[in-house]
Amino acid sequence: MMERARSKLTILAGVGAVAAILASCASLPSASHTSNGLAGTEHASADDCAVIAEIGKSELHWSATNAPQASFHPSFDIPRGRIYLEDCPWQKLGLAEPRIEVPNSPMEFFITRPTYSATSASAYYQYRVGPVAMPNGKKISRFVEQELCTLEKGANGWHLIRCKMTAIT
Repeated sequence: MMERARSKLTILAGVGAVAAILASCASLPSASHTSNGLAGTEHASADDCAVIAEIGKSELHWSATNAPQASFHPSFDIPRGRIYLEDCPWQKLGLAEPRIEVPNSPMEFFITRPTYSATSASAYYQYRVGPVAMPNGKKISRFVEQELCTLEKGANGWHLIRCKMTAIT
């Protein structure tokens, strides 16, 4: 009886994790937005861009000569019908320009707007693949990995402390 209860709890925990992933996917990156200044676009700050760049370097091996293969989603809907846009000066940050919201891209990623406290910051990083059609006609299901990354600001800027996986499918 006790084993059966543990098994049910394990299944419920797995279902809860998948539900959390799906909920986060539904509310984070939005479709492409054009910024005309009237819609109320908030642009990423210099600190936001530095945090995003550090996560990209660590998690995507993003460098000055190597942009991520995945398509980058830089815009998010925020309260009051506004848009948050991560339109960072990538080259000044020592990074190659990313591929922005490529239609039908089999791989995509986003890094959420950082939150700050004293000398630390955190942001979610999510990487998605698929569904992808294989040469034999079969499809690989969508894969989603989400991590919460923590950074600290020192004399030389932001440094990644760790990224901890929060969800995976």
